[in-house]
Amino acid sequence: IDGSPRFHLFVAGSCPLASSVTASRTLLGLEKLISMDVSDGCSGAGWVFLNGATCSPWKERDGPFWLYEAYQSANPLCTSDISVPILWDTETHKIVSDDSWEIMKILSDAASDLGSCSCPKDVLHVISKQGKHNNIPTLFPDNMKHDIEQMFTNTVKPLLDAVGTGFEYLRNGRIETQLVLEGRMKMFAMLEELEESLGHRRYLFTNLTGVDVRLGFCLLQFDACYWDVFQLRSSEGYRGPILTGDIYPNLKAYTRDIYRLMKPAVYFESFRQLYQLGQAIEFTRRTYSCGEASNKTLNGDMAEEL
Repeated sequence: IDGSPRFHLFVAGSCPLASSVTASRTLLGLEKLISMDVSDGCSGAGWVFLNGATCSPWKERDGPFWLYEAYQSANPLCTSDISVPILWDTETHKIVSDDSWEIMKILSDAASDLGSCSCPKDVLHVISKQGKHNNIPTLFPDNMKHDIEQMFTNTVKPLLDAVGTGFEYLRNGRIETQLVLEGRMKMFAMLEELEESLGHRRYLFTNLTGVDVRLGFCLLQFDACYWDVFQLRSSEGYRGPILTGDIYPNLKAYTRDIYRLMKPAVYFESFRQLYQLGQAIEFTRRTYSCGEASNKTLNGDMAEEL
């Protein structure tokens, strides 16, 4: 009624999964059709938007907005993990999806259904297209969906899983467990495979697709965050950075090309949040440890009095 878009995105610039959704929105020219809020970070209470939410039903409210409120609004008894991104329906006040890969497909389908979109000119030349006249931009062409899924499963998902072992490394107090070491070796092996593959083509397929967007953000954060935060430099199999070295010339050119296209969707200032993860995990661990110790002392004192 007030002219605001019906659908809204809650994302975080530090998360490569949420950032790939942000980039899809930009690449497909959907900024005016889908509004968006970018998180200021994550705390013990989950993702927070310090200036509040800009969509219904919270946009008239002052103060911070916590993402768990979206889950509780949709289902007061919800016990789900609180994650970004979220695609929110401002009319029904329900979550459409909190799966980043699915949301990317939804956005791509929305652009295709419109029949046209305001893709940036430099994107229009390289993005995949479909339709009767092969002129409708899409990140998931109908005739390539199976191949894209296979590429995602075989190439990008192993990298994301390896990043997940990096968070496991931080949660375990920077202890290099077998799971962490195996995750790192898989990551380095996949980088080598991608380096060879991209020596023969510009993108993973002939034109830009959703799997390139997903991979691009993962590679961009490798130099900016992962190699330092997860202390990859001291790992067996580590050869060097992607963007600031000459070890991976093909991956370097590929990442720069992807970044050039999705630059408006990259929030470098949010990357700093990843450097605070280890500190935050350690603080939480100490806090809970102190709480448990206090409870034991309190319970012991009470027992003596009784």
